[in-house]
Amino acid sequence: MRRLDDVLAELRVDRVDFIKLDVEGAELSFLRGATSVLNGKSRPAILADVQDLRTEPWGYPAREIIKFLSQAAYRWFALGAKGSLEPVSTDLAAYDANLVALPEERITEFQKMLEAPRSSL
Repeated sequence: MRRLDDVLAELRVDRVDFIKLDVEGAELSFLRGATSVLNGKSRPAILADVQDLRTEPWGYPAREIIKFLSQAAYRWFALGAKGSLEPVSTDLAAYDANLVALPEERITEFQKMLEAPRSSL
């Protein structure tokens, strides 16, 4: 395995806008290997599979994924009706959902994209 930060540096990728994170329980390891991209100038939105069922074999509760990104100034949302973003508590004992994590400084940007008429996207 290789860290995402190392792969992106090798490929000279300097911007990542979106990450679909579903690595069957290894989400926390993946995130620990992506600190440069998570703290870079264009921090990505993340769609993450956050499930205790998946993380238990790796020895940690899914809430550690929530905690890790919250400490990196990300806020958590569930996708609601028609693609709306519904805030999710970061204090739950257990998680079993696909959730969206957005960098705090880009929340308004993503909300505007969701509100834009489909024909303009």
